[in-house]
Amino acid sequence: MATNSSASGTQPPSQSRDESAIEADLQKLENLSDQLERLRNALPMIVEPMTRAGLSDFERIEELKNACVQTSEGINLLRTGMMSETTQAILTGATESFKQDGDLSKSTNVSLYGYNDAK
Repeated sequence: MATNSSASGTQPPSQSRDESAIEADLQKLENLSDQLERLRNALPMIVEPMTRAGLSDFERIEELKNACVQTSEGINLLRTGMMSETTQAILTGATESFKQDGDLSKSTNVSLYGYNDAK
């Protein structure tokens, strides 16, 4: 006999979440946003050693290598964070919540930043 999980009395995660859990999720998303913001400097950081005067070829290559390694590490960190089960669960929950109630006017009362500062 098949069981119906909705008949067990448990609520979907989007309905049973308390404020502290939501703030923890917002903190995780803010961390990802910060990582993405740091990657905005990737191209300038890579191009800069190639255009700066006064560097020897060795210094230029060394700075270029360091910039590429730093950028690669940042991309991998962002990819790992975005693909984590936690982040995917947050995004899935947000999608389900939006399907249930597409009114985003309530989101204007939610701060975009500051969840990491509260730690």
